[in-house]
Amino acid sequence: MQTVLGIFIAVLVLLAMITIHELGHFTAGKLLKFKINEFAVGMGPKILSKKGKDGVTYSLRAFPLGGFCAFEGEDGKDYPEHTSGGDEDPWRPRSGNFTEQKPWKRIVVLAMGALFNIFSGLIFSFIVLLAVGNTYKTTGIQVAEVFAKETRPEITFVAPDAPEPDDNPNRDRLFAGDIIVMVNDSRIKTSADLSAALERIGIGAPFSMTLMRGGAEMTEEGFRKFTYKQTQEKQSVFTCAGRSAATEEVTIVGLGISLQSFYRQNDGVLTPYKQDYNVWTALGDTVPYTLKMAGLILSSLGQLFTSATGIRQVGGTITTVAVIGQMTVASFSNLLFLLPLLAVNLGIFNLLPIPALDGSRIVFCIIEWIRGKPVKRSVEAWIHAVGLFVLIGFIILADILQIFVFS
Repeated sequence: MQTVLGIFIAVLVLLAMITIHELGHFTAGKLLKFKINEFAVGMGPKILSKKGKDGVTYSLRAFPLGGFCAFEGEDGKDYPEHTSGGDEDPWRPRSGNFTEQKPWKRIVVLAMGALFNIFSGLIFSFIVLLAVGNTYKTTGIQVAEVFAKETRPEITFVAPDAPEPDDNPNRDRLFAGDIIVMVNDSRIKTSADLSAALERIGIGAPFSMTLMRGGAEMTEEGFRKFTYKQTQEKQSVFTCAGRSAATEEVTIVGLGISLQSFYRQNDGVLTPYKQDYNVWTALGDTVPYTLKMAGLILSSLGQLFTSATGIRQVGGTITTVAVIGQMTVASFSNLLFLLPLLAVNLGIFNLLPIPALDGSRIVFCIIEWIRGKPVKRSVEAWIHAVGLFVLIGFIILADILQIFVFS
């Protein structure tokens, strides 16, 4: 029963995100006098439909994972050739058709969907800070364990420049309970900060870390990132659903430690930290908190193309529903944390210049604006069609990998 409830909530959340996105297109289109034929919540056959006094058909459709805002002439059919020059304004629309509107207007309409998602992410972030609090404003993160072959026989270390070929070069320098505050000049507040700082350092290259130990802060040199192999459960978004996960041997590049929690120093005492907010302090931290999530999303997108582990963090619609459902069932606060992340993620992703996405359509509008005439509509349509086909294929592949390979 809980699983069904989790899936139901997940579907509603995704439907809300898509509806917010389409509402952005709709609002901008209305303000800029575009002709809109239909605003639909969901996809597939119509369940409810009503034509408003504004001429727009508002509909609720059978399949809840989707939605659209249909503009007149959006497909580019019957598009009159506009060229610059002459006395007539080349961009004067002869009707409310989408493709006959000025390029800057179309850019605004196309971008507004993603901007609505990002703006809703700010609202969700405010709600999260007010209701749950924040763990970003911390002194650092605590070392839970320093791995060594003697105490963790399942781990085999392959450490360049280590005193012994099967040992951890940081074993006598880091201790359980240490708080990692800085790596070189980078402030560390979360595990993501630590990962980002270590990515800039070569394997085996010495670097400094600032630690809190016994209430005192110290900076030491000579730490090294190294490569080791570890046997662990296969990491999959479906593992937490109660499925028994198989084990696999993975290659890890890091410090040879596990991390515990966020800590902050208060009057010389290190305590687990979560900042609580009132309305005004939450407003003040909403933008930085949302920007932090946007940075994590962009970093994850980069890792997708630069590391083998990136694809493990990617899933399609089925995976997304599974993750939202599982986390919601585990704790309602998890859902609150997911809302701004999902909203900002959808906004950023749609602005990417990938064919079939809003970002790619914006690129074509910019090209049209510069040239004074559009790229041949049939060419643009084919590019978006191929992009949509590839995108759907990637989504299906991501789900297949998560269900049958990584789980």
